[in-house]
Amino acid sequence: MTTRNVVSWTAFIVGLVHAGYSLEGLLYFSEMWRSKVGYDSQTFTIALKASADS
Repeated sequence: MTTRNVVSWTAFIVGLVHAGYSLEGLLYFSEMWRSKVGYDSQTFTIALKASADS
């Protein structure tokens, strides 16, 4: 995958968080934020869940 968009980032982060890797999910959310891809409501929701779980 050469182009990362909000859908690919979110899918990856959701997978991490649901597998129990909340801290890693937050790290990738931070990387997503820094890369200026943007985020949607689903991405923000999973980041909040990761925060609560870690």
